Amino acid sequence: MNARKHVALAASAAVLSGGLALAGATGATASVPRSTGTVTAAQHHSAERGQADQAAANRCLIWEKSGWATAGYYTKVTTYPIVKQGASGNKVKEIQCLIDYSLPGGWSGAMDGKFGPATKAAVKKVQGQSWCQTTRDGIVGPKTWKCLRLWAG
Repeated sequence: MNARKHVALAASAAVLSGGLALAGATGATASVPRSTGTVTAAQHHSAERGQADQAAANRCLIWEKSGWATAGYYTKVTTYPIVKQGASGNKVKEIQCLIDYSLPGGWSGAMDGKFGPATKAAVKKVQGQSWCQTTRDGIVGPKTWKCLRLWAG
């Protein structure tokens, strides 16, 4: 059993035996109600699935629309607005999701809809891929949108 499973099992046991208080990054707390009994295998696996679901929720689902890849945040697959550092919103979130889809091994950056230095660096990395062949300037214009939207399905 690896360390992650030990932590999940310990957390499950704490919840079931005496309650657990959780603190978020903002300092807000949430209390998990007390319960009695022991942790069953089904409860333990359910807790693991919950953690996996949480991790998956931070990534994007990509699908094909009219032959192009989309994450659903900006679905105008044939419209190519210029998006660069300082921008924010759904177009940026779409770009971040498509970067994660496009790069071999994915992208570990935040999917927060804010085009900051990390997003710019990731855009340059996509632009430098052999299948993209566009200027590595970190700006998402028509050619970079097409690179990001390539559907490898």
